[in-house]
Amino acid sequence: MLVTSGWAFLVFVLLYWLFEIKKWNYGTKPWFIFGSNAIAIYVLADVFETLFLKSGVRVLAMNTMQNMDFILKLRLSSGRFFH
Repeated sequence: MLVTSGWAFLVFVLLYWLFEIKKWNYGTKPWFIFGSNAIAIYVLADVFETLFLKSGVRVLAMNTMQNMDFILKLRLSSGRFFH
C-alpha cells in the first residue's frame, strides 16, 4: 500500500508540474471536456446501462465471457494454452 501511494504521489507531482507550472496543454482537451461534463457522463452511463439491459447486449456479453472463461480453463487444464 505504501508503494502504491508513493507512485500515485509521484505521478500527481509530475502531472502538476507539467500542466500547472510548465503550462503544457498538448492533448488535454478530451480530459478538460470530460471533467467539465462529469455529471452528464455519469447520467449517460446510466442511460447506456438501461439500454444494454433492455436490448440483451449485456446477457450476450456475459455468456461470451463465461464461454471464454470455460475455454481458458480447459486449455490450462490440458496444457495446450499456446497454439
